[in-house]
Amino acid sequence: MELSFVIKALQRRWWVIVLFSLLGAVPGSLVDTDQQEFQSDAVLLVSPPTTSQNTVFFGDPDRYVQSQLNVLRSLSLAARVVEGLGADPDSRIAANTTFRQINDTDVVIVSTTHPDAALAQTITQAFVDTYIASQRESAQAVQADDIEAFDARIAAIESELAAANEAIAEAARPYLSFGDGAVPNIDVIAPDAAADRQLLIDELNLVQTAKNDFELLARLRVNTEIVQNASQPFLVESSSSVLIVGGYILGAMLGVVVALVWAQFSPYLIDEVSVSEVTGQPVVGTLARSRLLRTNPLLASQQGRGRVPQTLAQLAVRSEALGSVSRPLVIACIGPRAGAGATTTALALAGRFAQQGSLVTVLDADDRDRSLSRRHPSAGIGGLIELVDCVERESDCEADRVLTPTELGGVNVIGQGEEQSVLRRANAHAVVRTAALFGDVLIIDGGPLLGSAAVIEICRHADAIVLAVPLQKQHRGQLADVVQQLGADRSKLLTVVNEPLSQGFLRGLLQRR
Repeated sequence: MELSFVIKALQRRWWVIVLFSLLGAVPGSLVDTDQQEFQSDAVLLVSPPTTSQNTVFFGDPDRYVQSQLNVLRSLSLAARVVEGLGADPDSRIAANTTFRQINDTDVVIVSTTHPDAALAQTITQAFVDTYIASQRESAQAVQADDIEAFDARIAAIESELAAANEAIAEAARPYLSFGDGAVPNIDVIAPDAAADRQLLIDELNLVQTAKNDFELLARLRVNTEIVQNASQPFLVESSSSVLIVGGYILGAMLGVVVALVWAQFSPYLIDEVSVSEVTGQPVVGTLARSRLLRTNPLLASQQGRGRVPQTLAQLAVRSEALGSVSRPLVIACIGPRAGAGATTTALALAGRFAQQGSLVTVLDADDRDRSLSRRHPSAGIGGLIELVDCVERESDCEADRVLTPTELGGVNVIGQGEEQSVLRRANAHAVVRTAALFGDVLIIDGGPLLGSAAVIEICRHADAIVLAVPLQKQHRGQLADVVQQLGADRSKLLTVVNEPLSQGFLRGLLQRR
């Protein structure tokens, strides 16, 4: 899809974009805007837990933050917040709380919006406090099993140690009955029990030391911290305004898509490329419908620099290249339908040849519209009727009885009167040959090609055929029928595109800027 096609499609279907934009803004306009909402933000630095030896327990910090976002958004944490606030379990006080990570950082922003400003701040603070507390509980739960194993072993050793002490006391009891106070060493009276007790004491010391080391060295540190507590609530923009703006944007985007798809599958021509695809020939240029081209096309080539004079110059040069230097140049200007701009193109091209010093005759062969004759009425002049009469009588024609002068010197018109058309297929060639003798260039305004068999006959004998194609409401199939009627040899076909007045006016403004 070429850029020119996109631009033309959007210019032609601009109302589709406007319509979809308005439709997109409808949902936002229906939202109740009377209720104000306040927002409170808190900031968390979410970092993986570590030991006192700085051993990270999580491989990828960013993945850890993502996992903790799921924890923050979990229903279990929301339930604890609701319970901590003493609210109804079915309450939706946490429904308007959002959690957002700042890109490429470990910073998470907790935001709550609520119609009650104080409650918005309370809910935000409750979320961050409850999350930090849950993190600490999780860290303690990880070490609970190991601590419990240490405590069980210490209790077992102490029980065995009490049994060893009881055995030693039992062995020493007989010596205590003598009353002289002399008690042998326990290593002598109970060597096995004394040895067991010492081993148990050493083991107890080792286990207690290991437990202390574990608690000191293997204790998980919760590194997540509150960077900013819940801020003072502030008034947020109405949700309806956001919906309206978003609706406008989304609606416009959808309208652009619809306009492009519509243009792509439409049977109507949209730009120069689509015209070239049908005609099989490149487009010579574009005649933007300026005000001067509409009111006085004879002077269009004199409006200075611009696309219209350039297009007319190219048409003139390429038409002359198709003619012969030994006889007058004959150009037929036609269109695929009425109102295609054939008359305007014929007059504008006549003005271009006259500007270069040529004597130009413009023949009105459009017996349906006769717009050329209405522009230049031939009161008291026979015009085409006189010309046909001369041809049929094979007599010489007097120029002043056939030609109607125009306001531009060097351009004359052979017009039709109100009578029934006298131009027929049988006499068309002879009429054109005779009319060409009145000047250097003969331009024939043929109107729609398929409207007259005489015009088709004229095109067969013309040196060049200028096909004026309007971009507004021109059916592709209708143009294809016209091109097919012209035959397989399209070497003398020169296609020019006529833009609608609105597009030409806008283009002119852009060029002036």
